[in-house]
Amino acid sequence: MKRPWRTYLSVSDFDARPVGVTEYCVPAQPNNPGFDSFVVTPDSVHIFQMTVSGTHAVDTKGQKGLQLLKKMVPLDRPWHYFIVVPQTTGTSVTLTSVHQDWVARASFYVMVLGFDLGFAVEESTDISE
Repeated sequence: MKRPWRTYLSVSDFDARPVGVTEYCVPAQPNNPGFDSFVVTPDSVHIFQMTVSGTHAVDTKGQKGLQLLKKMVPLDRPWHYFIVVPQTTGTSVTLTSVHQDWVARASFYVMVLGFDLGFAVEESTDISE
């Protein structure tokens, strides 16, 4: 099954044409706060953040990513936030900058890719405290 792919420049891109069900949405800007992509299904919203680090911030101090998502995706269904890491990172990922609004809005998961990227990942420490 081929999923429709949609690249968007800003939240206003969804004013005239809201996100479609099963449409894979990716921001045009490379460093989007809080997430790298998302897809909406009839039953839920799936949010993806890719990283090679063992520590990753869920969002910025101002929760810009969460605020963006609230303007683009349906609020009437559960949200699932996936931190996607390579096999070399492992399943132990420390999420930082997880504001209570995110905890109330989403369930969090680690998705481990089943292949090696072919380079070493430096160890990182949690500096959120």
